[in-house]
Amino acid sequence: GDERIGPQAVLALATLLTTRYNTSQYIRTLLDRREIVLIPATNAVGYHLNRRGEVYDDGSELDPNRDFAFNQDQTKCMRTVAARALNELFTANIFRLALTFHGGTNVLGYEWGDYSHCEKDGNCEAAPDHAAMDLLARRMQAYAGPAGEYEKEYKVGD
Repeated sequence: GDERIGPQAVLALATLLTTRYNTSQYIRTLLDRREIVLIPATNAVGYHLNRRGEVYDDGSELDPNRDFAFNQDQTKCMRTVAARALNELFTANIFRLALTFHGGTNVLGYEWGDYSHCEKDGNCEAAPDHAAMDLLARRMQAYAGPAGEYEKEYKVGD
């Protein structure tokens, strides 16, 4: 909702893919051989209101980012339209890669982005495909580079 850069980045990507299809062999091959799902804003109402959560008629607000059955009582999740929509999307598809654009951080993270697979001393168990995801993230980091004087290069896996 209140993270303004994500929808703009997704729209820029959609523009790039559609305008370069006829002139870029790489983009044509990518689009001809892959299914790409773009969601400019899962929390469209929050985006419109510039609020983090979904706002209801009674004035209450729920944060879709905290509305999943992860580290919380399962009866207190999937109450927002955004969370339900994402749940349906991920239930109906097996995605090989997912990118999310959040304001406030630059990180290329990957699965098991929690601490439930960690010991008290901070030693964490790696996901089964950690090596592949780490390699992919490092290649993305090298390709993206820093954003000039404004941002450092993306951190990997943090």
